[in-house]
Amino acid sequence: MLLSNVAKTIAKYQLFQSGDKVVIGVSGGPDSIALLYCLNELREEYQLKLIIAHLNHQIRGKEADADARFVQSLAKKLQFPCFVKSVNVPALAKKEKKSLEETARQIRYAFLWELAVKKQANKIALGHTADDQIETIVMWFLRGSGPEGLSGMPVVRQSEVPSTQYQTERSVRCKCKHPIYIIRPLLETSRKEILEYLNQHKISFRQDTTNLKPIYLRNRIRLKLLPLLEKEYNPNLRETLLRTATILRDEQDYFNSAANMLFPCLWNRERTDCIALNITELRRLDKAIHRHLVRQAIERVLGSLSGFGFEHIEAILELVKSGGDGLMLHLPHQLTVRIEQDHLCFYLEHPIKKTIQPNKLIAVPGTTQIETLGIKIKTELRTASPSASAKIRLNQNDIALLDADRIQFPLTLRTWQPGDIFFPLGMTGKKKLHDFFIDEKVPRTQRDKIPLIVAKNGDILWVVGKRINEKYKVTSGTKRILRITFT
Repeated sequence: MLLSNVAKTIAKYQLFQSGDKVVIGVSGGPDSIALLYCLNELREEYQLKLIIAHLNHQIRGKEADADARFVQSLAKKLQFPCFVKSVNVPALAKKEKKSLEETARQIRYAFLWELAVKKQANKIALGHTADDQIETIVMWFLRGSGPEGLSGMPVVRQSEVPSTQYQTERSVRCKCKHPIYIIRPLLETSRKEILEYLNQHKISFRQDTTNLKPIYLRNRIRLKLLPLLEKEYNPNLRETLLRTATILRDEQDYFNSAANMLFPCLWNRERTDCIALNITELRRLDKAIHRHLVRQAIERVLGSLSGFGFEHIEAILELVKSGGDGLMLHLPHQLTVRIEQDHLCFYLEHPIKKTIQPNKLIAVPGTTQIETLGIKIKTELRTASPSASAKIRLNQNDIALLDADRIQFPLTLRTWQPGDIFFPLGMTGKKKLHDFFIDEKVPRTQRDKIPLIVAKNGDILWVVGKRINEKYKVTSGTKRILRITFT
């Protein structure tokens, strides 16, 4: 029964394509163990490559260490690669003055994402169930949330790059060559079904004793609030909440699609120092869509909505409603929102300083190192071969192949500047680098960190990790190739 339901969810949301490499978050508890066994059963059907990941939060001492050993033993039995990491979450939560739950969640997602990047996996599978969904919806309701929070967790979503403070690899960002998706194959399955499945197949699992104690908000909701509401108010509460979440999620998808279509009509792309939205046009729209447009603007500037709640969005909408020229708000993560003439402008209060010194010379051939940033650039001159033009189309993030005889040497390394243009590979015309970054969905906070390889005549040869210049690509007429490897 469980396997059939999971297979239906996978097919319904197209969670897998043949050959997917999947990192499975396995705590050792019943949900994650059931997920592991289900994916193992479906492995051949989808030609899946499975990797087990376990994070020891060091919250429960010897019990947590035993969980890690249990997962490692199970991985060995099933013959899957297994990666275990230990982090002192209580100490970190205390240091950063955050809740234990939130710190653990951020650490866990950062670990899974980092492992997926290293192992070139394109999916992260989590064992959240329908019961977890219900608890999440109630938790967001109690904390205060809009439709997005009340719609619960999605079955599938593209993973965001986690906060760098929880990453252990400085260069891990540069290694991600494809989107990574978080999937929840058990989200339409109850915990009761999972326990029946494990019992029927005599599959052992670990029990987290803290889940049985009302010490966290989620636990209190599970152990006290939900049973009370079901007994005293609505015996079908769980079905009601899941149905409501589905309706809200569908409506959220509609509004997000509408905002995606409207945003380019309001956005003044001539302003390269900020995201500027036309206020006159914005005010003509319904307030409901305002929220989605404002959220999009924040996300384009910062790359994430982390730290922004209802009160921040409403404050910006009040600015739109009542404001005059020059009025502004100072918001989290150094974001400033200001009315300038007929535009609502979103920009960083203190732009990030460039991390690469201007015009750093690059040895050709040879190796150039910038120790303070952990950067190494290796250049080689090679005689062209018939397969060279095919290789360039691989578009590797860390390697560029260029026609050496077209380049004016010496080469230098720098970051982007306003007004920069280049000819992206595959295009016939030039493009502003600012617009290229927008098309590539590079957050404004990250643009100053992307290195550029520049020729003597000022031409940008390579936007490292993104695209080379069409004018300098290797062709059938190329005689010498300049190979640049960026680490």
